[in-house]
This record gives sequence, C-alpha cells and structure tokens, in this order.
Amino acid sequence: MTDKKRDSNGKILPENVTQRKDGTYMRRKSIDGKKYCVYGKTLGEMKQKRDIALGEIRKGEYKGKHGKMREEREPAKKDVTLNEWFSQWERAYRIGL
Repeated sequence: MTDKKRDSNGKILPENVTQRKDGTYMRRKSIDGKKYCVYGKTLGEMKQKRDIALGEIRKGEYKGKHGKMREEREPAKKDVTLNEWFSQWERAYRIGL
C-alpha cells in the first residue's frame, strides 16, 4: 500500500498537488506536452484557479502567471520582412560603422 501525500494539517492531498514550504498549494499538470502550474493559499482557491485555467487552456486563451506582464512589456508583433529586420538590426548593433 502506498502512502498518500499529506499537507501540514494532515489532509490527504489530491493527485498532482503539493504543499510548498510557505504553505501555498501547487498543482502541476501536463497537457499536450506543455506543463502548467496553478497556485493557491488554500485547496479551495487552488481548485478554483485550476478550473479557470483549464477553461482558458481549452479555449486557447491561457497566458499563465506572467502572461499579462509579458503583454505589457512586448509591443504588438507584426510580420516583418528580412530586409526590415536587417535594417532594425543594423540601426541597433552596427552604430558607428
């Protein structure tokens, strides 16, 4: 018989769920070869976030923990030709030549 994982309060944790040293719960899941993690202060919060994340993954809208921050940092991407890219590279890296 295998031992079940338990949290600091002695509760048996669901599959793919662990409790970190700071007390938060983390669930890891691999879907179509991509790994996803969901965190929560309680098991209930973590489960709610899991349900939301699974819905977003199915719709193709999931951005992850840092997705919003990435969007703010990166300007809107557009298709760039090789000549345009080379001109940008030349201005950025070949200054003074």
